[in-house]
Amino acid sequence: MDSNSTTSQNPKKLKEADALFKKGKSAVSTGMLKWSADHLSGSMHFEQAAKLYKELGAKDKAKEAYVKYAISSEAIDARGCAADGFTQAAFLEKDFKSQLNLLKKAEE
Repeated sequence: MDSNSTTSQNPKKLKEADALFKKGKSAVSTGMLKWSADHLSGSMHFEQAAKLYKELGAKDKAKEAYVKYAISSEAIDARGCAADGFTQAAFLEKDFKSQLNLLKKAEE
């Protein structure tokens, strides 16, 4: 089953995953009124979005969310979570060299 048929069968979950991803991006972004990024909330939202995307078969979106989860986890010094995020992203990567790069980041 390809990712398009899976995500089209469950648009409610896809909207939920998109909303969580958007919340994560909002949490880690800064602006005129928000001077510091909230990586704790960001990592939580990115992880939840990644799991939903993966469940729906949207591998590219899941991979992107896992990488953002890992980066936010690194920012709050949660190295185990960061390693998990990079590892999960590597499993979803199609390109072998990109897989190796993500696994090296997980190892750091």
